[in-house]
Amino acid sequence: GLSGLMEGVTLPELVQMACLEGKERAIHLLREGEEGVVYCARGDVVHAEAGGREGVEAFFALVRWREALFHYIPAPPPRRTITAPYNFLLIEASRLMDEGGQEVGGDRPRREAIRLLIVDDSELVCRMLSAALEEHLQEVEILTASNGKEALALLGRSRPHLVTLDMNMPVMDGDIALKHIMIRSPAPVVLVSGLGNGAMPRAMEFLRLGAIDFIPKPEAQEGVEEVAGRIARLARRARALRVENARRARRAPPGRRKLSPTSRVEGVAIFVGGVGSLLEVAKVVPHLPGEPEIAVVFLLDVVERLVPPLAAELDRLSPFHVRPIQDTEALEGGAAAVVPLSMAVEVCKDGECWRLSGSGEGDAVSALVRSCARSFGAGCALFVLSGGEVPQEAVEELVSRGGRMLIQDPSSSIDQESILRVKAMELEDGLFQPESVAAPMEAWRTAFRHAVAGNAGSP
Repeated sequence: GLSGLMEGVTLPELVQMACLEGKERAIHLLREGEEGVVYCARGDVVHAEAGGREGVEAFFALVRWREALFHYIPAPPPRRTITAPYNFLLIEASRLMDEGGQEVGGDRPRREAIRLLIVDDSELVCRMLSAALEEHLQEVEILTASNGKEALALLGRSRPHLVTLDMNMPVMDGDIALKHIMIRSPAPVVLVSGLGNGAMPRAMEFLRLGAIDFIPKPEAQEGVEEVAGRIARLARRARALRVENARRARRAPPGRRKLSPTSRVEGVAIFVGGVGSLLEVAKVVPHLPGEPEIAVVFLLDVVERLVPPLAAELDRLSPFHVRPIQDTEALEGGAAAVVPLSMAVEVCKDGECWRLSGSGEGDAVSALVRSCARSFGAGCALFVLSGGEVPQEAVEELVSRGGRMLIQDPSSSIDQESILRVKAMELEDGLFQPESVAAPMEAWRTAFRHAVAGNAGSP
């Protein structure tokens, strides 16, 4: 075994060592009469105990301990209470340690206030967003800048957790400011800009430079709350986002020759994405299969007003005809529909044709995945992109009916935590990179066609 004072080493470092060993190990901790233990086996954290607590809750309580005595020994775990991958646990542990929280008498750790920088040349927009965000976030520090030059001056001093950026500003425009932000002090940047002509193609260029989301500016006073609510949701997650995974993305080439949409649909590929998935979708669409019997649905966490211009931009890059759900309910081979997560739709049969019908209730991902699995069985595939959240029950039904799920490689995802939660289900068929999606899609198409042929030949 190995023993010592946990002063020059942290519990996450000990856990990482144990998981890399891949053997059964126990890490016993002792601090001022308190005891705790973390068990690792076969490359994962499987159990933790501390102060009458077990599982993930105990693990994160132990992470906050400082200067504890530790004893690292071979030992089998008594049971399994933790199923999340150790990478996810270490990411969350790192966040907790960065926040500086330490348990005192069982109290919750003190949380550092969220720091926001709003960059917009409109004083009215800055004032409205600041007021709305102070209502949404309990502990928040908000700074404002009227152009990129002012933003960069504030950036080094304030180190914001999240930046909102207008694309069009005087003195220093948004794209130049974003380049400097990504070089000097990388932080999650959310585009909050007008949705005029040419806005979406320009926003895609900003996403390639490192921005993580695009929220159209509110068209009226009543739209401020919706925008502020989305920014607040991103701000709460900002510390865990891996903005470096959005940088230096290559410009997508124009799409190949367009396919002719057909009512004949043999299989449906569903792409589910959350934070950071806008750029990933742009990487996917040029590589969709050149066969017209596949239909595609992009179910994305985007503002509904963004869906039509986003579909138009993706259509320019894709051999498929990409349409917003507002313009079509048809589910056609050689065509893709863009659907916002706020809209629950199901796959259903309408005579000889398939369509997407609004279910109007329940979880949007579950409704779409389950209805697709029931309709197409092995011909239904789920591809989970950065930030995608998928209910386990929906994935279990998909797999039980012969369908498959593939997830974006967590190491390339902006929102790794969501991907790791999906990976923890241990139901995926493999990992993929968005720009290399052609190979896993080809493997899926080959597999379900074999399955269909086998069923047709059965007595």
